[in-house]
Amino acid sequence: MSIGTPPQDIRLLPGTSINTVWPVLVEGCEDEGITDCSDKRGNTFNSSKSSTWEELGLFQLPIPEEAALGYSGNSSFGNDKATFGLPGSDLPVVDNQTIEGIATTDFFLGVLGLSVNSINITHFGNSNKSFLTSLKDQGSIPSISWGYTAGSFHHQPPVFGSLTIGGYDQSRFEPNEVSIPFNNDIGLEYLAGLQGIVHDESGRVLLSDGIYAYIDSTVSDLWLPASVCQAFATQYALDYNATVNRYYVNETTHEVLTKADSTMSFTIGPKASGGPSVNLTLHYNSFDLVDKTSDPNGNGSYYFPLRQAANATQYTLGRAFLQETYMISDWERGNFSLSQALFPDDSVKSQIITIQSPGQDSNNTTSQPNKDDQGGGQLHAGAIAGISIGAALALIGTSLGLLWQRKRRRARASRAATSTSASSDQLSGFGKAELGGDELAEASADSQVRTLTSELPNTQREKPHEMWAGHDHPQLEPGSAISGRAELPTANERPPRMSELPSSGAMSATPASATPTSAEPRSGRAELPEQAVGMRIRQWERVQGGFF
Repeated sequence: MSIGTPPQDIRLLPGTSINTVWPVLVEGCEDEGITDCSDKRGNTFNSSKSSTWEELGLFQLPIPEEAALGYSGNSSFGNDKATFGLPGSDLPVVDNQTIEGIATTDFFLGVLGLSVNSINITHFGNSNKSFLTSLKDQGSIPSISWGYTAGSFHHQPPVFGSLTIGGYDQSRFEPNEVSIPFNNDIGLEYLAGLQGIVHDESGRVLLSDGIYAYIDSTVSDLWLPASVCQAFATQYALDYNATVNRYYVNETTHEVLTKADSTMSFTIGPKASGGPSVNLTLHYNSFDLVDKTSDPNGNGSYYFPLRQAANATQYTLGRAFLQETYMISDWERGNFSLSQALFPDDSVKSQIITIQSPGQDSNNTTSQPNKDDQGGGQLHAGAIAGISIGAALALIGTSLGLLWQRKRRRARASRAATSTSASSDQLSGFGKAELGGDELAEASADSQVRTLTSELPNTQREKPHEMWAGHDHPQLEPGSAISGRAELPTANERPPRMSELPSSGAMSATPASATPTSAEPRSGRAELPEQAVGMRIRQWERVQGGFF
């Protein structure tokens, strides 16, 4: 996408916990000593070169969940124009959108926020709309919803990630009937019950007592109880470095593990034990990463993206988990789902399914309809498929499919046809891609880039099409219905609330200890005080001075 006037192109990772756009600022490459820094960080944004930039000030990043894991940073806040796609692609433009420019390397690439929580600056009540809310309010998407998988660099051939806003791509996952209601605590909606982890080939149980874990694509690693991490270390012969809280793999072990490419099954549901659940299979090679920051020669060290959690508030399944998992979020119905991701080849057509807002006409699509509802679940003539931008990022290659819904105006008898075209030239500079939200997570091999082709013919204005990153022009077809996700479980099935609001009311996070202590699995996070329930809206604390 691009920011500002004239537009400055940037590349971003989807962030499930972030509510707006985080471009990396030019300051993020001034003193880091990183070769080709701007390109590796997804291109930098220079606010001084945008005529539409409105400066709001310098604040701490509003990241209470990530701060609990030790992440931190400041952000230059401002309002500016945000545009999807490449120049001339005729895709949605959001004017006067709040932008948070970052320089910290705790988040190495910029972020496209998928959270809908309000952006509160300096105090509660001084709120700006989230990026997805802005898209919905201007009629660019049919509902506040999305489907996302991070993609798999190690799959042969490597498979792009996929992000669909306003619906999901049914060709990218195996349907199941497990729906998980949002957690009650604002900002921690994606809390799931992790009921067990088993190494499939040996039958070794890696996690037996269920816990609640937060799903967060903004960070890369899995943060689990120390006892679970030790079980992983035993199974895979991992070497633990307590100073950096990271598990490394020596070259001999790496060769054995990658050749075997064994699998592990994660059992996940709304509760930490009992009730409906789904088994998700992940391959070892999805966790085969290289840390190049600790090697002056740039050769790097193999590591496994696993961290010991100091306590239950740190239990997190990061972006590494989403390589082989497809996540669908329906904000307006308050639920999400996790499914086994599929890796279709170029011959498989995308099946983009819209999710309509509650109460829409029954002739239109509905949110993940049940299997008996044959009338919903497919794109209709009133919806226009927008763009799918592909770039083979290692492990997290992101493909954006924006479902662009026309505004329905009964008084208007006709609409102009829309034509979109884009060149692949702007994508050719991806270079090596990063899995992690920190400087440790550089991928081990060069990325591949597909050619972006396809256009939306003027003659097909009543049929949906998708621009994609493949070599052939796919035609969208209706997908089969998925049952169960649109219904919310009863309130008493929801997991406990989490995280305590600081007494001051402002966000003030303390990084986790560099040497975490052992933590037994727990079935929840800290309860909010009764007077704070419903008030945990993200807030910024003003920063005096510079970024660092």
